Amino acid sequence: YNLVSRGGFVLSITYIAKEVKANHTNKYEPTTVQHRDFCFVNGSTDWQYRAFVQHDFSGIPIGSKIISAKLYVYAFDGNDCYTDGGCKFDMVLSEWEEDSITWDTEPDIANTPIPAEWIVPTMDAWNNWDITEIVQRWISYDYPNNGIQFVNKNEDSWRTNWSFYTRRYSDGEYATYIEVEYEPVKYWLISDGRMLELANEVRRITNSEDKLTIKQIMTALKSVTGDSGILFKSGIGAFVPFVIVQALTSF
Repeated sequence: YNLVSRGGFVLSITYIAKEVKANHTNKYEPTTVQHRDFCFVNGSTDWQYRAFVQHDFSGIPIGSKIISAKLYVYAFDGNDCYTDGGCKFDMVLSEWEEDSITWDTEPDIANTPIPAEWIVPTMDAWNNWDITEIVQRWISYDYPNNGIQFVNKNEDSWRTNWSFYTRRYSDGEYATYIEVEYEPVKYWLISDGRMLELANEVRRITNSEDKLTIKQIMTALKSVTGDSGILFKSGIGAFVPFVIVQALTSF
């Protein structure tokens, strides 16, 4: 973490989201899991490769405002990427596992690629790309964080390929990561007795006896308190949304 403060107030925090999953799929081997210490993004009539990566954002509080988010990738071994290649990335909507993902079992994709223009990676160097919009969607719980898919510009064209290292290479020295600068949500303290009152109010607003999603709870809390960030202090303290989740699911 890197905190920027003024007058005792935290203005922004820089957080490094570490890679937790990475692999690629191969159209020519649609049922084979690719176990490598790098990911391959390739265009070809048959040998098409798509890469998938996922990072950990558990250290960023729900509802924080994302000021900027940059994805860092160390690219190498490119062929024709300098002129005819390039890539885009898109949000992955469904869950996947790096030890079992294949071309035939690829997860669902949002089909809203970022950025608007095709990006040409620089080989044998760190590349960074702005994915602020995607990360904000994850932190706001508009979409689940299931990672990013890389696709090549010319998937049907021969030899427009490039690769990037993952955390499995060289003890993670060249692992992908996302640098996030965010504005933390505002918090205030409430009493123990207020917790159950808020839980009951959330239940009333949502008018549901079923298990609620975190996004539903956060939206209801905001309408009750005027802000999506609340700190519930009991003992050493805990974030209220998670405490309320327990209360709502224990009725």
